[in-house]
Amino acid sequence: MSHGHLSIASMDEESSAILKGTDDATSDDQLGNELLLFEPMTVGDLELKHRVVMCPLTRCRADAGGVHSELAVEYYKQRASDGGLLITEGTIISQEAGGQSNVPGIYSFEQIEAWKRVTAAVHEKGGFIFSQLWALGRVADPAVVPNGKVYAPSDIPFTTNANNGPGCTNLTVMSERDLDRFVEAYVDAARGAMETGFDGVEVHAANGYLLDQFLQTNTNTRSDNYGGSPANRIRLIIRVLDSISAVVPPSKIGIRISPFSTYQGMKMSPTTEIAQAFQHLLREVLSRWELAYVHIIRGNGDEDEDRESLEKLKEVIRGSRRMNTRIILAGEFDPAQAREEVRKNPFDELVAFGRYFIANPDLPYRIRHQLALSEWDETTFYTHSAEGYIE
Repeated sequence: MSHGHLSIASMDEESSAILKGTDDATSDDQLGNELLLFEPMTVGDLELKHRVVMCPLTRCRADAGGVHSELAVEYYKQRASDGGLLITEGTIISQEAGGQSNVPGIYSFEQIEAWKRVTAAVHEKGGFIFSQLWALGRVADPAVVPNGKVYAPSDIPFTTNANNGPGCTNLTVMSERDLDRFVEAYVDAARGAMETGFDGVEVHAANGYLLDQFLQTNTNTRSDNYGGSPANRIRLIIRVLDSISAVVPPSKIGIRISPFSTYQGMKMSPTTEIAQAFQHLLREVLSRWELAYVHIIRGNGDEDEDRESLEKLKEVIRGSRRMNTRIILAGEFDPAQAREEVRKNPFDELVAFGRYFIANPDLPYRIRHQLALSEWDETTFYTHSAEGYIE
């Protein structure tokens, strides 16, 4: 199971032309818009030279202990570019927060030493890299967590687990002590990330994993201080950010959310509940910290309500007067859509790509120079070999 953003997207005629390497997609206006993607932008403490960001992408190439090999060093090095930003795949904050095989962690000595080689390789090419901090929650596979304990906000199982087996039906509803321990694990992971050489950390509060589960009503029916009202349901996210910001400057912290995703049984209803909860989250977060960025996964459907809600979330961010907090948008963008997005919002937006980066390690260069883009092979996304991973 992945983070849910690698499904094949339909492409319009223009992006298909780019994929095939024809000249049909090029005009003076489009080239002008293209260049906006390559205007410099400050993100937190970083001076980026372009706005083509690599999404967090689960690839399942770590060993059984969550340790990356030289294969991952080469993978990230190939995708690094001068002044470009990469965000790592989801990285487990502690053994009990895990629950998927062959994904990396950042809590053991061996894991941290492996990540040091990754960050050094990215920096050698002039790039920047954030570590995405991850806890799985109810979708964890009990076979790969200590004592088979799968933690969740409430006793609401999901049908499958992160290894595509049956979902855990014996969830451990998190106590206050459990929550304290997980918050401390986030802090330790964030501290480890900075000591490892990462340029910042991204708090993964998206795609139906633990923090997203606390936020949404279809996975959180608690009656304590962590359930009920939006203020209560965001409490764990606020605690995590508050604790991390004691060891990492807010200018080196991002957060990722997915208000419109149905992945792993998410997207609470009605739509007004989504708008209320996520707007409340962003207001509270940005009233406290000037983060490096807010990373939003847009809806992939044609629902007008989702598009309107996304624009309102952007308004909340801009209305916070956190002038240095940027917006990263993800969600099956092709280059043509990315150009248009940045054309409409040139002052504070970047666009994150996933599948295109998998198939095209030099994606920023190819987009800038209107070169043909290779097609991706879904069958290699989660295997354990070099094929489809490095060139």
